[in-house]
Amino acid sequence: MAKRRRKKAAGRRPSLSRLSASDLLHELSRRGSEIQQMRQERQQLVDRIAEIDETLGMLGERTHAPRSPGRRPGRPAGRRASGRSPAARTRAANSMTLEQAMYKTLKGKTMGVQELAQAVKSGGYKTNAENFRTMVNQTLLRSEHFKKVARGQYTTA
Repeated sequence: MAKRRRKKAAGRRPSLSRLSASDLLHELSRRGSEIQQMRQERQQLVDRIAEIDETLGMLGERTHAPRSPGRRPGRPAGRRASGRSPAARTRAANSMTLEQAMYKTLKGKTMGVQELAQAVKSGGYKTNAENFRTMVNQTLLRSEHFKKVARGQYTTA
């Protein structure tokens, strides 16, 4: 069976492994200047987009900044679902952990998750959580200080 010869595509560069050292240096220089030209062109386009956005802003049109490459669409970086930035969010300060507060509240009693969550909050435990009941439930399941008495009913171990 005869070997097939590949046809060279029009405008295709020769393999770099076949080039001499001086030809390689020339190619690197050419590609470097090509990259520099592309960067300058990109910056000119970014500047032009900024001008257009500014003009649209003056006309009352809301614009969106172009995405940077590799960034997925969604919530802006540094923002949480609550809409507050991480720096603006203040964490509640408590003298004891959630587990300790639950143990103190539940000692000698049997309660359900919702009832325990309300009792811990009314006992002075501060939280900013939107899903505090879930946090209480997870702590009950994870900690060895609590045991399940019946379905949905817990007490101290």
